[in-house]
Amino acid sequence: MHTSKMRERRPVVASEDVGSWHDRVDVVVVGSGASALVAGVMAAAGGARVIALEKAAETGGTTRKSGGNAWVPDDHRTRALGLADSRDGALHYMARTSRPELYWPEAPSLGLPDWEYEGICLFLDEGARAFAGLAEMGALDTIPLPDIPNFYSAVDRVVHGRTLAPRAPNGDPADGPELVRQLSEALEQRGGRIELEHRVVSVVVDGERVVGVLADTPHGSRAIHAARAVIFGSGGFTHNVDLRRSFIRGPVFGGCAARSNEGDFVSIAQALGADMRNMSESWNAPIQLERALAGDPTLTGTFSVVGNSVLCVNRYGRRAMNEKSVYNEATAPMLQFDGIRCEYPNMLMFAVFDQANYDAFRGTPFDGGALPAVGEDDRHVIRGATLEQLAERIDERLAELAGAIGGLRLAADFSSRLAATVDRFNGFALQGRDDDFRRGDTEIERYLYRLVSNAIQLGTDSQLGGGASNQAASFGPGKAGWMEPEANGNSTMAPLAEKGPFYSVILAAGMLDTKGGPRTDTHGRVLDGNGAPITGLYAVGNCAASPSGKAYWGGGATLGPMITYAWRAGRHAAAPDRR
Repeated sequence: MHTSKMRERRPVVASEDVGSWHDRVDVVVVGSGASALVAGVMAAAGGARVIALEKAAETGGTTRKSGGNAWVPDDHRTRALGLADSRDGALHYMARTSRPELYWPEAPSLGLPDWEYEGICLFLDEGARAFAGLAEMGALDTIPLPDIPNFYSAVDRVVHGRTLAPRAPNGDPADGPELVRQLSEALEQRGGRIELEHRVVSVVVDGERVVGVLADTPHGSRAIHAARAVIFGSGGFTHNVDLRRSFIRGPVFGGCAARSNEGDFVSIAQALGADMRNMSESWNAPIQLERALAGDPTLTGTFSVVGNSVLCVNRYGRRAMNEKSVYNEATAPMLQFDGIRCEYPNMLMFAVFDQANYDAFRGTPFDGGALPAVGEDDRHVIRGATLEQLAERIDERLAELAGAIGGLRLAADFSSRLAATVDRFNGFALQGRDDDFRRGDTEIERYLYRLVSNAIQLGTDSQLGGGASNQAASFGPGKAGWMEPEANGNSTMAPLAEKGPFYSVILAAGMLDTKGGPRTDTHGRVLDGNGAPITGLYAVGNCAASPSGKAYWGGGATLGPMITYAWRAGRHAAAPDRR
């Protein structure tokens, strides 16, 4: 086993080069996030001996950091609440938003690539059934959050009602850790095992069939045989800088995926000739630059630039974005390229806010700690007694970070332009209408602002916007204490104070995780360049290509489809006659 060939860490190893197997099971699952665990649960329920190999020292992957929400159209529980939905409406919404440049209602597959259209249709046909099946077998209990709008509700026939949250034992909406707890218990109850600190570095093949894996552990390399299948659910490549620079467009500074998401499956899939798709796509969110550069494992997305007397400006002191854009779209301005200046003028955005905003909105569960609670680390918050002094302090901070940001500094006239920008913004706030970026115009923007406000009122806390913040989400319109729009008709905007102090946090483009990888069939089997399944190999979650294109359909649009596809993959992998 410990030969020189093994130490080369090749992504694909022939079975004859494996001296002996340390373990033998039917199905090896790589990872322990939601997708991996669901696949493992379904394989074990089908009678397979299952082992899940987790690279990190704890289970859960990015799911553990997440809100644990799942977006599922036409679920039976939301139907029971009287929320109308339809397959056709959801299909057109998903197709239009995932590929707006290709979508045409009259075209075959609505203009989408066939595999993406088929993947969306599969989710629509099987999603509600998958979640109902998991509930019936006691593997996953969820509860609807009917008031959460879809992220592109302006082009959707159904405005809200497709988001589910894990249900805690006390009946309240919960979060990612609860999702991981339920699925881990379900796997272990069915005889499955979870091994931590097992980094899968190679797959083992017998001819053209995948028959096992090699894993690095603190105790040396282990060879584990899989009689039926290997299912990768190991996440994307957020924290692999080389892969990120090779595939992701523009200056993306990292993300809030689990630190173990380094794209381990990419080289394996490529070596096997897999058909790699959507490698340039990701689930996006702004992030705090300084925490990302420090490699902070607790980093989460700034899912909302929280508050009302707050605006974002670029290095020229100009607003360049709608600060209340839903997080997946909020990164787009940061990635815009100026072909005249040959620069990314909005690469860094500076959230500027006053004392009232800081006092009212610090410690919310939706901004990833950008406005930290009293007593929490606030070194990333830049302070100035005046706007002029704030500009000086920002530029000093940029000088400290120069080596990581290409030497970017504020423009010479930043201070004067910032003052003019704040004056213009204040005028919009007073009239209740943002004539530049239409801030607060959409249902989701208004909802998220009120959600942040009521989360503070409830004293809730969370990570990627779930957990106790899901309790705030269940505290919706029409309920006692729900915050309604202010007198100017736009509660998302308020004038900044005439006098300081003022504050700033540096934001940059980031991601929840990448969404590219090998294309899979309707059973989750990895396909080669000719469209044929690679025998014995499956992929689920963010290590597989997502059919969602550029879209983020709603809260939980990551986990809803992924859990559905994993539900199918695990069942198929367990069947000895369908490998």
